[in-house]
Parts: sequence; C-alpha cells; structure tokens
Amino acid sequence: MAFFRRNTRIGWKKLPDKRVSLPEYPERAILEVLVNAIVHRDYMVAGSEVHLDIYDNRIEVVSPGGMYDGTRIQELDLLEVPSKRRNPLLADIFSRLDLMERKGSGFEKVLSAYQKQVNFTDEFKPTYSSSTTWFKAVLPNLNYQLPVIVENTVENTVENTVEKILSAIANNPKVSQKQLSELLGLSRRGIEWNMKKLRDNGIIKRVGPDRGGFWQIVTLHKKQENIE
Repeated sequence: MAFFRRNTRIGWKKLPDKRVSLPEYPERAILEVLVNAIVHRDYMVAGSEVHLDIYDNRIEVVSPGGMYDGTRIQELDLLEVPSKRRNPLLADIFSRLDLMERKGSGFEKVLSAYQKQVNFTDEFKPTYSSSTTWFKAVLPNLNYQLPVIVENTVENTVENTVEKILSAIANNPKVSQKQLSELLGLSRRGIEWNMKKLRDNGIIKRVGPDRGGFWQIVTLHKKQENIE
C-alpha cells in the first residue's frame, strides 16, 4: 500500500461551490485486491510472489495459482462466484484483522469502490483473468487521459499530500508521524507541517495522549474550503 500511495496521484476538479477530489484508483479497491492475492495465492509454487505493477492506464496485481476449483474467472459471473479458500488459516487471520470478510465478497467490494467515484463509467470496471497457474486483477486508472488532472504545481502537491495523510488516518487512526513519513515518502518535517495545518484548520484532532492516543478526522468539508 505504501508503494501504491507513493506512485499514484489524486487529481481534482473545481465545481462552482466546491472542489472534488479525483483519485486515480479507489484505495479500498487496491487494498481488497492485495489482501485477496495474499490470502488466496498458491504458496506451493516455489520462487513466486504477488506482483503489483503500475502502468499509465492501469494497475495489475498478479498472484501465483489459478482458481482453487480449477475454473477460469473470466468465464464466471463475478457476483456469483462461490467462496472457496485455498488457505483457510490465512483467511481466518485476515478476517480477525478486519481486512477481509468470511463470506467472500471481494469482487463486489472492488466494483462498489469504483462505482462510488464521481468519474466512474462502465469502461472503468475492474477485470479479472486466470489460468491454472496465475490469477490477474486489472484496475483501470480513472483519470487516464481525462482533462481533470492538474499539473504538478505546488498547490496540487499539497492537495495530494493532504489526501494521502487523511486516507492513512482513516485506515489507521493510531498511525504515527514516523509511519506517515515512511508511507508517503516525505520527510518527518514535511509530515509535521502538514499535520499542524490540518489541526489548525480543524480537519483533524488528537484524542488522548501522544502515546496511546489516536487521530480523528473531524470534517472533510473544511479541507476543501481552507486548503485552496
């Protein structure tokens, strides 16, 4: 996820009364695909690993091993695929970590995450394919060749950093500034500066002590008003 965040951007489009953030990929979809790849891959294939490859127009996640029952995912209705787990112990661990559900609704979650984006159309639906030896998920870049991406100005860099900090806090309210620095590839001083701005603008607040406390996102609306 850190690699994904460092190598993707968040665009935006100005509307008459607000600014709309336009991420290239829904982060929830990426997380879901990665979790499924790690949990359901075939660990008996020696010398193999899960790959996340980022291209201009898509992300591909490829994992060793096809469908557990030998079928090909491209020939099935994604919303009707039964839950069959090659690695039930891993599935149970990830379920206890709240990173996946026991009922196996991963395909539906990925599609839903895409459909919630304001610039989604049917041409951006994620696709899947498999063989007897590999499984591939292809996630389209929602902003590819669209006129909504601004150039890498200072303003856009700040906006992108703020979005990624808020996303990291939403995923882990106990995330430390050191962890944010590693996740986003920014200096500790840069993280501290952005966090102070977010606190001063009333967008986030600290609940509890520095050690043992957590961050809370107060409002997303103020972000659009104050960081323009």
